[in-house]
Amino acid sequence: MASRGVVALLAAGVPPERFATVLGHELTHLVHRRVFGPNLDPWLSEGLADALGDTATPSGFDGLAGIAGIEPLADRLRRAIEAERTESLAAMIAKSRGEFDRGAVSYDYESSALLTRYLLLEPTMAQRFRDLLRKLAAAKSCSADCVFESLEVTPEQLDREFQEWLAAHAS
Repeated sequence: MASRGVVALLAAGVPPERFATVLGHELTHLVHRRVFGPNLDPWLSEGLADALGDTATPSGFDGLAGIAGIEPLADRLRRAIEAERTESLAAMIAKSRGEFDRGAVSYDYESSALLTRYLLLEPTMAQRFRDLLRKLAAAKSCSADCVFESLEVTPEQLDREFQEWLAAHAS
C-alpha cells in the first residue's frame, strides 16, 4: 500500500534479485508520494517505480540504460504495437487509477515503464520531462494536455517518436 505510505515485504524464499527489484519499486512509490502527493497519475507512478525498481540489485542500483533488464516487456509491447493491439499513449496517460490496467489484455504497465524510460533517456525529451516533474512537484497535478504541453509534443508525435525508439531498442 505504498500509495498510502505503507510498504511491507516478506523476504522469505524470495530470490535476492527479485526482492531488490520489488523493494526498489515500492520504495520509489513512497518517495514519489512524498514529492508529488498521493494522487500521481498511474502511468507516471508505475513508470517511475519501474524505472528505479528495474535497476535495483542486491548490491545497489545499476544505471538506467535503454531497455536493459526489461527486454521481454519491451518485446511484448513492440509486438502488440505492430499488431495494432495497443491504444495511444495519450489514452494511457489520461487514465485514472480505476481505469489503469483494467482490460482483459492491458499494455498499460509496459507502456508506462517504457515511456518513462524513453522520457528519461532520450536527449531531446529528458530535460522537458524533468521540467514536467518539477511542475508536478510544485502544482501536484497536471492533465494529459499539460503533459503534452510540458513535453512540447503533440500526442501523435509522442506516439511516433516513442514507437521509433522502442523499435530501435527492442529489435
